[in-house]
Parts: sequence; structure tokens; C-alpha cells
Amino acid sequence: MKFALSQRVCVALSGILLLAVISSGVALVSAWRVEQAFRQMLSQNLEQARVTYELEIALLEQGVSTSLYLMGGDPEWLGELRRSRPEFQAWLEKARGMGSEIDEQEFADRIARAFEGYDAKSRQAVALYTGDRPEQAKQLWFEQALAHYDRVYTLCESLSTANTRDMQQAIAVRSQQVKRMNLWVITSLSVLASLVLALSLSLSRGIFRPLRRLVDSLGKEQVLECSGSSEEIRSLGLYIDNLRGEVAEMRSRLSASQRQLLDAEKLASVGKLAASVAHEIRSPLTSLRLRVFSVQRALRDSHRQKDFQLISEEITRLDGIVGDFLEFARPRDLALQKCDIRVLLDKTAELLSYKLEATNVVVEREDEASLPEVLADPQQLKQVFVNLLNNAIEALHDGGVVHITSRRESGRDGGAIVRILVRDNGPGIPADARESIFDPFFGTKEDGTGLGLWIARRIMTEHGGGIDLDGSTESGTTFSLWLPVDKGNGNE
Repeated sequence: MKFALSQRVCVALSGILLLAVISSGVALVSAWRVEQAFRQMLSQNLEQARVTYELEIALLEQGVSTSLYLMGGDPEWLGELRRSRPEFQAWLEKARGMGSEIDEQEFADRIARAFEGYDAKSRQAVALYTGDRPEQAKQLWFEQALAHYDRVYTLCESLSTANTRDMQQAIAVRSQQVKRMNLWVITSLSVLASLVLALSLSLSRGIFRPLRRLVDSLGKEQVLECSGSSEEIRSLGLYIDNLRGEVAEMRSRLSASQRQLLDAEKLASVGKLAASVAHEIRSPLTSLRLRVFSVQRALRDSHRQKDFQLISEEITRLDGIVGDFLEFARPRDLALQKCDIRVLLDKTAELLSYKLEATNVVVEREDEASLPEVLADPQQLKQVFVNLLNNAIEALHDGGVVHITSRRESGRDGGAIVRILVRDNGPGIPADARESIFDPFFGTKEDGTGLGLWIARRIMTEHGGGIDLDGSTESGTTFSLWLPVDKGNGNE
């Protein structure tokens, strides 16, 4: 009886899953049982060790107290002796109750009998000393009582050794349990690996090889029919046909991308042409501006002066447009130097002071006191700030506030950056234009080139920084700029 490929795969996966669940369950239960046994063993043996230790301490206190009393006759040591005797008896009773092995119980009984002999000699020596026979008391203590004391102490040590032996035996038993559990886990993993290998071979023979043949046949007009009655292979063939459709779609997208590249090349050509034309126009514009300025100064007629003022302003606007085209087509190389952002912002505000006064726009500043320097081209950065401030002024029309903040922050890569926020309280940028404001030749002003923000972003990117629209609502617009801090700066 033959099973279909899907049935074989399901059986193999079910077996792997069942074995994994059983193995995990057995391992967890065994680990839990071993852990509980270890805890019980450690708790019991540690308590036995503590009892043995306290038993030896109580015995030692009795011996020391008796010796010091017999040497000096201080009644305080006699009081210590009376206190330590019942403590020894109490710890001995605990040792009897905790002994789990026969030899430990026997040790406890032998300690009790030996202590009776020692206690009798000790009491006799104390009685002789109290009865004004100190020499006989000392002789009895050193010749007989101490021998009984050594016997009791030796038996206490033997009890401690027996406790240690029991602990080692318990650890050995638990180690064997752990080894058996590890052997079970290793065996289960071996079986799982064998099942996974068998499943992999089955998939390789039943799916991957036919799939490779189908892929090899994609270049042909029709996919060859596979022999056999496996429905899975036919399904894979249909899937490959769908992939061919997706490949055709990707080719279509690739063609569209190639057309976009061609358009980009055309745009570059237009940029070069614009740069050539702009260069040719700039010189006559400069001459016209000088002539207009000269004639304007010579005229006394105020009406004519207004006309020439208008002509001068239009020439200035044309010169700005020409400058934008030149910057778009032939960007200048960076002339990097250490710059203080606050100084550049001061110069920008001073440069546009006449326009700020004419439009009743107020610039508010909030600069961090210890702002580090940046490595940048001051002229190009000033061009970015002029562009943003001009846009804010034009958005405010007649009166408003432009708030400029500069501070030190940590960048995404952990390095230090200088962040500049330019925020106005104008009407904001239309929602449908916010995604495109940094595209070349896109603008919301009728008399603009649509290159200002594009040039600003390129300049910031060339400096290793960036510029983004931080937010725009009906109550204002905020642009966020950032530059990396000069690594040679002492504040870095």
C-alpha cells in the first residue's frame, strides 16, 4: 500500500511532534523530581551538619569552662558550665532524632554513653575544687576527665564524617539519575534527528527535485508533464506558472524603472542646459542691477525711483532663480571648517533683518549654552538657514513669530549631533503637499523654482546630516535639521 507524499509528510511531522512532546515531558518531570530530591537531601544533610557542629561547640564550651574554672576558680566559668551542659544534651537529642541511618543512631548512642562518663568525672573534679581540694581536682581533670572528653569529641567527629558520607552517597545517586535523564534526552534527540533526516530526504525526492525540473523548464513554451500520479507535483507546476506571471510583472516594472532612469538622464541634461543658460544670464543681470542702482541714485523724481526700485527687486528675484538653477545643476564642493551654529544663525537673522522688519516677523532664539562646534561649509549652511527663514517669512505674510531652537542630542548611531528646529506659527503646509516638498521643481509658491528645499536637503546630506518636516498643522510648521558634532571638538 502506497501513501501519497502529503500523507508521508503528515505522518513524519506527527511522529516528530509526538516524540518531541514526550521527550520534553519526561525531561521536565525527571528534572523536577531530581530537583526536589536534591532540595530535600541538602535540607536534611545541612541540618545534620549544623546539629553536629553545635554539638561540638557545646562540648568545647564545657571543656573550656571547666578548665578555666579549675585554673582560676572564677565562679562565672562555673555558671557557663552549667549553661552549656543542657545545651549539649539538647543538641544530642536533635542528633538522635535526625539520624536516618543505623550507624548514625549508633554514633549518637555512643556519644551519649561517653558523655555520661565525661560528665561524671567533670562534676567530680568541680566538686573537689569546690571542697578546697584544688590539686586533687586538677589531677582528676587532667588524668581522667580529659580522656573521656577526647573520646566524646572523637565520636562527634565520627558522626560528622558519617553525615558527609551520606551526603556523598546521595549526590552519587542523584548523579546517576541525571545521567539516565541525559541519556534519554540524547536518545530522543537522535531519533528526532533521524526522523528529520528521513523527512528531508523524502521532501528532496518528492518535491525539490521535481521543482528543480520545473524551474529548468520555465524557459520553454510549455511545462512538460511529469510522470506519475502525484497531485503535489502538479500543484507545484501551477505555482511555478504563477511565478512566471510574477516574473513578467517584474519585467514590466523593470521597464518602467528603465524609463525613469532615462527621464533622470534627461533631467540631468536639462540641468546642464539650465546651468549654461543661467550662467549666461547671471552676468547681464549683474550689469543691469549695477546700472539700475546708479540711475536710481541719480534720479530725484520719487515716482521714477519707485519704478527703478521695482525693477531692482525683480532683477534680484531673477538672480535668485538663476542661483537656484546653478546650485541644482552644478553643486559646489564643500569648504569644511569648524563652525558655531549659533553664529551662523545670528548672521542669517542679520542678513534678513530688513525683510523681518518689513513683514513684522519676530525671530525668537533658544540656544543651548554649551553647543559644540560642527565641521561644515558655513556659506552653504547659511544658504539652508536663509531658505528656511525666507519660507517662514513668506508663510507668515504679515506678522508672526519664528522660533529657532538649537541643542545637542544623541543621534541614531549613538554619536553626538546638533539639532536645529525652525518653527513658525503660520497656516502650515497643505496636507497633499507635505510628501513632495523636498522633490525638485515642486513648490507651493507661484514665483518659486521649487528647488529651495531640495537644495537644502542635498546640502545637509552632504554634511552627513539631514533635514525633515517635523510637523505641520494649521497653527504652524516645524522643520528639523541635524549635523554631526565635530569629532575633534573637546566636548565630544
